[in-house]
Amino acid sequence: MTPPHPILSYEAASWIADLARPRLVPTTGEHGEYLALSYVWGGDQTHKTTTTIISTYEQGIAPSLLPATIRDAIYVTHMLGFRWLWVDSLCIIQDSDAEKRHEIGRMHHIYRYAHLTIIAASAESVCEGFLQDRPPPSQMAFSDYKAGGEIIIPFICPPTSMRDPDRPLQVGTVYITPAYSSQSRWPSTADLGRMGKRAWCMQEYLMSPRSLVFHSQTLYFRCLTATRSVGESFCSTYEERRIPNALFRRDPPVAAPGSKEWIEVYRAWTWIVEDYSSRTASVESDKLVACAAVAGQFHAVLGSEYLAGLWRSDKLLADLLWDIQRGKQEHRHIRPAAYRAPSWSWAAVEGAVRWNFPAWEDDGVVALAEIVECCVTLEDAALPFGQVTGGALVLRGTLIPCRGMRDPRYSEDPEEYQIALTSLEQARRLKWGLDGGEEEVGSMELEHFANATIDCEADEEIGRMWAAPLLREQEWIRGIVLALAASPNDSEPAHGKIRCRRIGTFVSTSLRLLHDTGLEHPLWDPLIRAIKLKCEEFPLVDIVIV
Repeated sequence: MTPPHPILSYEAASWIADLARPRLVPTTGEHGEYLALSYVWGGDQTHKTTTTIISTYEQGIAPSLLPATIRDAIYVTHMLGFRWLWVDSLCIIQDSDAEKRHEIGRMHHIYRYAHLTIIAASAESVCEGFLQDRPPPSQMAFSDYKAGGEIIIPFICPPTSMRDPDRPLQVGTVYITPAYSSQSRWPSTADLGRMGKRAWCMQEYLMSPRSLVFHSQTLYFRCLTATRSVGESFCSTYEERRIPNALFRRDPPVAAPGSKEWIEVYRAWTWIVEDYSSRTASVESDKLVACAAVAGQFHAVLGSEYLAGLWRSDKLLADLLWDIQRGKQEHRHIRPAAYRAPSWSWAAVEGAVRWNFPAWEDDGVVALAEIVECCVTLEDAALPFGQVTGGALVLRGTLIPCRGMRDPRYSEDPEEYQIALTSLEQARRLKWGLDGGEEEVGSMELEHFANATIDCEADEEIGRMWAAPLLREQEWIRGIVLALAASPNDSEPAHGKIRCRRIGTFVSTSLRLLHDTGLEHPLWDPLIRAIKLKCEEFPLVDIVIV
């Protein structure tokens, strides 16, 4: 194993002496075991490695310049009997873009091949440290168990074998604590404090085969097969995030598309994105960059081309149905100030997303559109999982003119957003609403309704929008909501005349209501029939989504 370059090292005397002489050591060509540190910066670092100070740091770093979290990590490294520690602010030259691009491209190696990652989950910033005392839980009273705390009782362990009945029984300990209380929830591996909200910290957590997590309430060890509390502490593993073990193989075989292993890894990616999308990066443009290492590992097994957070596969059409997840954050979703990803990618919005698409294995799922082409323009060709400067997806489908609204006559929930749609015949007669302006849309007979989720609040007021149905799932129609996009730039191919951007998703459940009464839906049933029969009267059109 080749450690990263450079590595923070110290003399192995006592831990005080270690703090007196930590220094940077170039390790090109050397081999050895090392530890890595995962932590929250909490702002720009006053003391970090730059091109002007690297030679000074190689001679030694004054302990007073090191923040508490890094000092604590050096102490833990020494106490575990190791000599080398990798810390990003000190082991990456921070004022060299070329150096940072190089290190980002191999970040998965740094944490993947670390002997252990120290995760400072209890520290809100690098200045706080993480070796504070964790007070034991308070005593729980059965008369008021909702107040929290725990009760410790002895437990007689059953014999391991009936063949030796004379073997003395062992007495263990059982900790009883409420799952929820009015004070706090028990310690959980799903709760990483501020680290659980930071984009860069996710890949460090997931890519580490072994980690020692300093939780705010407890300490636990995590490896590929289990999670164990240290000492007599307790930590719930409910909702713990993991990536498939196949991704940790040195040279994992590429899974066959559609195979059980491929689907397992693909689904794991959607779960990871649901967690990751709720996290933020100090630099908005880092959203794709900060998960590049994880994406690279998934690519090794999926074998599919990476498209700004999605994968080129037979599931790409369903992938377009990602949905914003409300209730997981206090503010509404927004779009980054500068371009970050094409609108069909979840990375185009700031906030938590989720997938509600059906399983393709279900015979009741029918495609109502097809993807003709999809491409992205990378900022750096050497970073295929990193930042993009453009992208376009060509969808061959149907555009149904619609108008967004919140109307209490159709929903008891004041937050429920709906779209009102024309009939298929009216849409065809008005040339799919592409030739007229907002006045023409306002004069249309909007006869049908569907529940919609708009990605960003600012897009709810758009006058001209279209529903593009993608899938029929049993008696449901799922699709995306589009609006016209600005004229193309040089980094995006201009296919066809209809150029749109995604602004949300919709789902129509009215098919079941009509079918149960023996009636045909005047919009969806003719559309499904026309697509199935390839009716020239209702031709599919190529829509460029950017």
